[in-house]
Amino acid sequence: MTRGVNFTSRRRSWSRLCEPLSPMAFNDLYCLARPQVHTLSIGAARPSDFDEHIGALEYYDEAEAVSGPIAARLRAEMDAVLGADWRENWTRGIPEYTETPGQINLLEILRLWAFAKGLDMVEFGKNAVIICLAMRALVPREKCGAMGSCGCGACCQPEPFRGAYSCDPG
Repeated sequence: MTRGVNFTSRRRSWSRLCEPLSPMAFNDLYCLARPQVHTLSIGAARPSDFDEHIGALEYYDEAEAVSGPIAARLRAEMDAVLGADWRENWTRGIPEYTETPGQINLLEILRLWAFAKGLDMVEFGKNAVIICLAMRALVPREKCGAMGSCGCGACCQPEPFRGAYSCDPG
């Protein structure tokens, strides 16, 4: 028995899962690979914060080909940690926020939990909660589809690899 080492917590890092991109560049390309996404909002505190985003554009013409395998590795990591059954079925039986007392968004809470546990993204989850709360204060969930260029109204799909306000017409 090896003492002091928990081998189950030795997950591959985000950086390795996202190679050849950085996690931030992967996010940029993953979003830009969708035809309904035409703008990225970047929270840059200083001019050099744009460098990584600009570097991601080197792969723009092959965004789907580069980001697709990375997304598959991230799904595989989530499957290894949470199980494929969890990833495929986690939304079943969970009511919409409009159907819960106090309009608590259980789907969003579980989506963030899945990121935190499945991909060791506790910090992402903390930041995403703040962003989602701010967005929901500005745009009610049922109205966010009207803002998109595709007009499909299928925003906020509860899938762990979509952002809280991504749109997926298919």
